[in-house]
Amino acid sequence: VNSIISAIPGMCDVVLVDFLIFLIFAILGVQLFGGRFHFCEGSPSLNRDRCHGSINVSGVATPLEWVNPEFHFDSVPDALLTLFEMSTLEGWPGVMAAGVDITSDGMAPRRDASLHMAGFFVIFVIVGAFLCLNLFVGVVCDSFTQTQKENDGSAFLTPEQLKWRKIQTMATNSCPEMVYESPNAFFRGHRVILSFDWLRMGAFNFITTNWFEETKKKKRK
Repeated sequence: VNSIISAIPGMCDVVLVDFLIFLIFAILGVQLFGGRFHFCEGSPSLNRDRCHGSINVSGVATPLEWVNPEFHFDSVPDALLTLFEMSTLEGWPGVMAAGVDITSDGMAPRRDASLHMAGFFVIFVIVGAFLCLNLFVGVVCDSFTQTQKENDGSAFLTPEQLKWRKIQTMATNSCPEMVYESPNAFFRGHRVILSFDWLRMGAFNFITTNWFEETKKKKRK
């Protein structure tokens, strides 16, 4: 929570930068697509001057109307709303599909008539969706790291002091390892317990396993 609170000033700066990026793309979108997303509802192949009245479709009279889609670039506020919707990665392919079909103002859209316009949408998705989101994540992560350093005191230490503290921590946590010698086949020159050598070897192998050593360390703690 402290890291999020301390990240608010940085997040405000990121919001300002993101707004400027969105504004630039919105102005560019108005220049490229303003008034060119319209189509004739009822018969998309008709131009604006012929899009009136009604048309007979399968015996049913369908009214014709020159309409604008929900997301368009006719003004800067509308363009900002469209770009925000695209930055969520929800529905942006539909907006791009309408953008690459534009012709000219008052003319019916034609499939892939302006295919080069797809570059505008691809660039914005990369910059607006991924870059801007990573800016927010980066600010929060940097603030969390700085708060953690302040809590453990490392934010006020020089690099040499940090290195010295790391060495001291490693030296404190390190401990010598015991090296066990494997028992011989003879016990002090006598052959009396020769038949028990397998038991001695089994016990030796057991106490030198990693599991035994870890269990012993846990009990000491």
